[in-house]
Amino acid sequence: MYSKKELADKQQKFWTAFGQYMRPVPSAFGGQPNWVNYKTGFRNLYFRLDAGRHAARVAIEITHKEPEERMRWMKQLKTMRSMIEATIGDDWVWEDQVQDEYGRMMSCIYKDLPDADLMRQDDWPEIIAFLKEHIILLDACWAEIKEILEAVMN
Repeated sequence: MYSKKELADKQQKFWTAFGQYMRPVPSAFGGQPNWVNYKTGFRNLYFRLDAGRHAARVAIEITHKEPEERMRWMKQLKTMRSMIEATIGDDWVWEDQVQDEYGRMMSCIYKDLPDADLMRQDDWPEIIAFLKEHIILLDACWAEIKEILEAVMN
């Protein structure tokens, strides 16, 4: 069992290492994004990277408080599903409603790397490779669909 401080320290070291590893990687839009805190340009729509004790995850999260608005966004993404999957792959999980660790409802499209433990430094290369590959795929996908979403959802 690890203390909260040990876990927080290891998380900080991991995300610092990941950020340094990703620093030279340009976005599909050009420039150097903050890969860990990726800006989609839409309120309540986020790309999330997570690494913990049991898995790593890359996700698209729709966090609108209003269920109707969340479903409107998810419905639109589903209409573009074949286009999205052509870029990111078809093995992602699409969930209309899921509860986060704080009890808030959201919609989520995600891919997990199971059995990856952030506290095992030997797992870091696999976790970093997984996160890198999939956030780059999301970025490429976003370059294709962002303008469509801007036209349809605003």
